[in-house]
Amino acid sequence: MRIILDTNFLINCAKFHIDYCEQLKEHRIYTLDAVVRELEKLIKQKKAKHAKLALQILRQKQIKIIKTENQDDVDSLLISFKGYAIATADRELKNKLKGKKIFVIRQKKFIEEIR
Repeated sequence: MRIILDTNFLINCAKFHIDYCEQLKEHRIYTLDAVVRELEKLIKQKKAKHAKLALQILRQKQIKIIKTENQDDVDSLLISFKGYAIATADRELKNKLKGKKIFVIRQKKFIEEIR
């Protein structure tokens, strides 16, 4: 299965020391260039201390980055992708992702498919 990692999912994985590559090794993992831009913006604003670590891990693990032409918000981009599951911690986004497979963090340790 192909899974796209959302910004807050990456930040939470960094915060809770979760190795998403290990836990999702049966799947192909991607993220969006818009997610990378969001992490970089958070780092510049110094609003998320775990954003820098999340970006470092993303680059170190060499996660494939999907280029997007649209400059919409990340949630709209994630909703529009067909054939991909979404890994997120965003409650609002989960509600908007009807009919898609969703991966979440459970007990600050495990990644689990909920749909």
